[in-house]
Amino acid sequence: WVGANFTPADKRTPEQIAKLSISSALVAELKDADVIVIAVAVYNLSIPSSLKAWIDLVVRAGETFKYGASGPEGLLPKQKTYIVAASGGTPVDSPYDFYSGYLKGITSFIGLTPIVVAGITTVSDAPASLAKAHAAIDALAL
Repeated sequence: WVGANFTPADKRTPEQIAKLSISSALVAELKDADVIVIAVAVYNLSIPSSLKAWIDLVVRAGETFKYGASGPEGLLPKQKTYIVAASGGTPVDSPYDFYSGYLKGITSFIGLTPIVVAGITTVSDAPASLAKAHAAIDALAL
Protein backbone atom coordinates (compact mmCIF):
# COMPACT_ATOMS: atom_id res chain seq x y z
CA TRP A 1 0.00 0.00 0.00
CA VAL A 2 2.69 2.50 0.98
CA GLY A 3 4.74 1.74 -2.13
CA ALA A 4 1.64 2.16 -4.29
CA ASN A 5 0.80 5.46 -2.63
CA PHE A 6 4.25 6.90 -3.28
CA THR A 7 4.35 5.73 -6.88
CA PRO A 8 3.26 8.53 -9.25
CA ALA A 9 -0.35 7.91 -10.34
CA ASP A 10 0.58 7.57 -14.01
CA LYS A 11 3.19 4.91 -13.20
CA ARG A 12 1.09 2.66 -10.95
CA THR A 13 0.55 -0.94 -11.93
CA PRO A 14 -2.96 -2.43 -11.93
CA GLU A 15 -2.06 -4.18 -8.67
CA GLN A 16 -1.04 -0.89 -7.06
CA ILE A 17 -4.24 0.77 -8.24
CA ALA A 18 -6.22 -2.09 -6.72
CA LYS A 19 -4.38 -1.73 -3.40
CA LEU A 20 -5.32 1.94 -3.25
CA SER A 21 -8.90 1.53 -4.49
CA ILE A 22 -10.65 1.76 -1.11
CA SER A 23 -8.49 4.70 -0.04
CA SER A 24 -9.08 6.46 -3.36
CA ALA A 25 -12.85 5.97 -3.07
CA LEU A 26 -12.86 7.40 0.47
CA VAL A 27 -10.76 10.40 -0.58
CA ALA A 28 -13.14 10.99 -3.51
CA GLU A 29 -16.09 10.99 -1.09
CA LEU A 30 -14.37 13.65 1.01
CA LYS A 31 -13.59 15.78 -2.03
CA ASP A 32 -17.22 15.57 -3.21
CA ALA A 33 -18.83 16.23 0.18
CA ASP A 34 -20.48 19.54 0.98
CA VAL A 35 -20.46 18.91 4.72
CA ILE A 36 -18.70 16.24 6.76
CA VAL A 37 -19.93 14.85 10.06
CA ILE A 38 -17.68 12.66 12.16
CA ALA A 39 -19.69 11.01 14.92
CA VAL A 40 -17.52 9.10 17.34
CA ALA A 41 -17.95 7.02 20.45
CA VAL A 42 -15.03 7.54 22.78
CA TYR A 43 -13.48 4.35 24.18
CA ASN A 44 -10.71 4.39 26.77
CA LEU A 45 -10.08 8.11 26.24
CA SER A 46 -9.61 7.75 22.48
CA ILE A 47 -11.29 7.02 19.16
CA PRO A 48 -12.25 3.52 17.98
CA SER A 49 -9.79 1.62 15.81
CA SER A 50 -12.25 1.67 12.89
CA LEU A 51 -12.16 5.49 12.80
CA LYS A 52 -8.37 5.43 13.05
CA ALA A 53 -8.26 3.00 10.10
CA TRP A 54 -10.47 5.38 8.07
CA ILE A 55 -8.17 8.28 8.96
CA ASP A 56 -5.14 6.25 7.84
CA LEU A 57 -6.84 5.63 4.49
CA VAL A 58 -7.73 9.28 3.82
CA VAL A 59 -4.59 11.03 5.08
CA ARG A 60 -2.49 10.53 1.95
CA ALA A 61 0.57 12.48 0.88
CA GLY A 62 -0.06 14.08 -2.49
CA GLU A 63 -3.81 13.41 -2.29
CA THR A 64 -5.08 15.10 0.86
CA PHE A 65 -1.96 16.92 2.03
CA LYS A 66 1.49 17.95 0.86
CA TYR A 67 4.54 19.51 2.40
CA GLY A 68 5.16 23.03 1.16
CA ALA A 69 7.79 25.63 1.92
CA SER A 70 6.10 26.56 5.18
CA GLY A 71 5.09 23.06 6.30
CA PRO A 72 2.11 20.80 5.66
CA GLU A 73 -0.72 22.05 3.48
CA GLY A 74 -4.15 20.43 3.35
CA LEU A 75 -5.37 19.69 -0.15
CA LEU A 76 -9.06 19.06 0.53
CA PRO A 77 -11.63 21.81 0.07
CA LYS A 78 -12.36 23.75 3.25
CA GLN A 79 -15.62 21.93 4.00
CA LYS A 80 -17.04 22.36 7.43
CA THR A 81 -16.40 19.21 9.41
CA TYR A 82 -18.62 18.66 12.43
CA ILE A 83 -17.27 16.44 15.18
CA VAL A 84 -19.78 14.90 17.56
CA ALA A 85 -18.44 12.71 20.37
CA ALA A 86 -20.26 10.47 22.81
CA SER A 87 -18.38 9.44 25.91
CA GLY A 88 -19.07 7.56 29.09
CA GLY A 89 -17.36 10.22 31.15
CA THR A 90 -14.66 12.11 29.24
CA PRO A 91 -16.03 15.58 28.44
CA VAL A 92 -14.62 17.64 25.57
CA ASP A 93 -11.80 19.89 26.81
CA SER A 94 -11.33 17.91 30.01
CA PRO A 95 -7.82 16.87 31.10
CA TYR A 96 -8.50 13.40 29.67
CA ASP A 97 -9.86 14.58 26.32
CA PHE A 98 -7.31 13.17 23.89
CA TYR A 99 -9.79 12.62 21.06
CA SER A 100 -11.18 16.06 20.11
CA GLY A 101 -7.74 17.67 19.74
CA TYR A 102 -6.58 14.76 17.60
CA LEU A 103 -9.67 14.90 15.39
CA LYS A 104 -9.44 18.69 15.02
CA GLY A 105 -5.74 18.40 14.21
CA ILE A 106 -5.96 15.61 11.67
CA THR A 107 -8.95 17.11 9.84
CA SER A 108 -7.31 20.53 9.59
CA PHE A 109 -4.05 18.83 8.50
CA ILE A 110 -5.82 17.58 5.34
CA GLY A 111 -7.53 20.90 4.69
CA LEU A 112 -10.93 20.52 6.33
CA THR A 113 -12.41 23.08 8.74
CA PRO A 114 -13.10 21.22 12.00
CA ILE A 115 -15.80 22.34 14.39
CA VAL A 116 -16.42 20.42 17.59
CA VAL A 117 -20.17 20.53 17.83
CA ALA A 118 -20.98 18.50 20.85
CA GLY A 119 -19.62 16.13 23.37
CA ILE A 120 -22.21 13.95 25.02
CA THR A 121 -21.08 12.61 28.38
CA THR A 122 -23.48 9.96 29.57
CA VAL A 123 -22.24 8.97 33.01
CA SER A 124 -22.15 12.06 35.19
CA ASP A 125 -25.23 14.00 34.05
CA ALA A 126 -26.83 12.45 31.00
CA PRO A 127 -29.92 14.70 30.70
CA ALA A 128 -27.91 17.93 30.95
CA SER A 129 -25.22 16.62 28.61
CA LEU A 130 -27.78 15.57 26.02
CA ALA A 131 -29.59 18.92 26.28
CA LYS A 132 -26.30 20.78 25.77
CA ALA A 133 -25.51 18.64 22.71
CA HIS A 134 -28.98 19.23 21.23
CA ALA A 135 -28.59 22.99 21.75
CA ALA A 136 -25.20 22.97 20.02
CA ILE A 137 -26.58 21.02 17.08
CA ASP A 138 -29.71 23.23 16.85
CA ALA A 139 -27.47 26.32 16.74
CA LEU A 140 -25.75 25.14 13.56
CA ALA A 141 -26.56 26.77 10.26
CA LEU A 142 -26.70 23.61 8.15
